[in-house]
Amino acid sequence: MTTPAAGYPDIAAEVAVVIPARNSSLSVVAAITGVRRYFDQVIVVDDASTDRTAVFARQAGAQVVHHPTALGHTAALRTGLRHALRRFPQAQWLVTLDAEGDYDATDAMAMVLAARARDMQAVLGSRATAGARRRRFSRSALAQFSDPDTELRVLHRDVALALDGDLVRPDWRKAMVSRLVRLRFCEYPVQWSGPSLA
Repeated sequence: MTTPAAGYPDIAAEVAVVIPARNSSLSVVAAITGVRRYFDQVIVVDDASTDRTAVFARQAGAQVVHHPTALGHTAALRTGLRHALRRFPQAQWLVTLDAEGDYDATDAMAMVLAARARDMQAVLGSRATAGARRRRFSRSALAQFSDPDTELRVLHRDVALALDGDLVRPDWRKAMVSRLVRLRFCEYPVQWSGPSLA
């Protein structure tokens, strides 16, 4: 049984977390354990892992959705968002992050609170202070984002629904950026313990 952040008992029901994973048995438990300090509804999409990712994810308290064949990170993200929207109709916010445990779950909670307090449709975690790269995007899009490659996002459920079609495109990140710049969004500085992005 998890305990949502003190003073915010309604958060757990309002949020679903989506974690795409493939062969992440060494890190997925830490990723799940971190977010379950705040959020009860965690979905791991196992993209045909050949290790014990799915077993460990389930033991850590996540719901596991399987891809019988490897379809890639983007397809796993799309599957997870779709599953979360169907499985948790009361969830107003969807949090996405990777299975490597490189993000701090405290930042995820802070981003949800920021989205609610500031009436944002999306909040993107920015690793810019950790030397995040800018790449693959037009100048106009990059002018809006310091870290377009971030995996830590908070999306309103309406935005997650709208992104469904974008996630089948080869340039889905650019499509997502183009969509988000037309919405109410902000970036939030986050901790990053992964490899250097410089």
